[in-house]
Amino acid sequence: MRALNPRADVSTARGPGHPGSGLTVALERQIAWRYYRSGQATAARDMVFGSDALCHQAAPLVGEGHAMPKEIKGTAGRKPPQPSANHSDIDEWFRRQMPHLQPIVQALDESIRATIPGLHYAVKWKRPYYGLPELGWIIELAAYDVSVNVVFLGGADFDSPPPLGTTDRTRYIKVTTLDEAQRPELHKWIEEASRTPGWI
Repeated sequence: MRALNPRADVSTARGPGHPGSGLTVALERQIAWRYYRSGQATAARDMVFGSDALCHQAAPLVGEGHAMPKEIKGTAGRKPPQPSANHSDIDEWFRRQMPHLQPIVQALDESIRATIPGLHYAVKWKRPYYGLPELGWIIELAAYDVSVNVVFLGGADFDSPPPLGTTDRTRYIKVTTLDEAQRPELHKWIEEASRTPGWI
């Protein structure tokens, strides 16, 4: 059996005289996986990919007891929003939502602001964030066609966490009606968010 040589295999796959032109991302992933399984993970990463972006694309291929560290959904590779005491950006976000969702997001916003004093605000990635200086960002709203997700960024640490979400410490609940936005359990989670560290 011939010795494994990532550089030679990549050169062959790309074709003569035109480096990179014939090598698809899918083929690069296959080559990287082959060398990872052979114990040459570093060579595969450096010689085949040559960039952090493609290395991240290849990460989901690694399995069967060879798991690489997973990114934290929603926060990995992202900078937290810049906080502001001004609520105007969130007011503008309200006006861009579908008419049938506007009463829901406004009711959620009013409940959050009434329950947690001293909030900072931001809108980033088309989502409003609510935070406290000592706890970081603690609540995020995500509006979709028929519902609004109330995302608790430290929700996994609550005494009784919200039912949805399994990634890192984030938990959330879907709200589809104004009545649901005023449920007692939602108010309780907002209170817990006010004393639980979030995304710092």
